[in-house]
Amino acid sequence: LVEVPAEQQVIARMIALSSEGLGVRRIAQRLNDEGVSPRGVRSNGTPSGGRWHATQVHRILRAAQAAA
Repeated sequence: LVEVPAEQQVIARMIALSSEGLGVRRIAQRLNDEGVSPRGVRSNGTPSGGRWHATQVHRILRAAQAAA
C-alpha cells in the first residue's frame, strides 16, 4: 500500500477526534460538517463526492489501530 499524505491527514484527524472521546458517528458528522470528502469512485470511474458514514470511520480506525 502507498500512503497518500492527504488521506493520512484525515486518518490522523479521525484518531485525534476518537482520542477526544468522540464516537464514530460524531466523527463522521464532524468530517462532513468540515467538508472533508471521503475518497471513493463510482462504477463509471468518476469521484463519488460522498459523505462519511460511521461504518467507514470505524473500519479506518480499526485498521489504523491494527497497523500501529
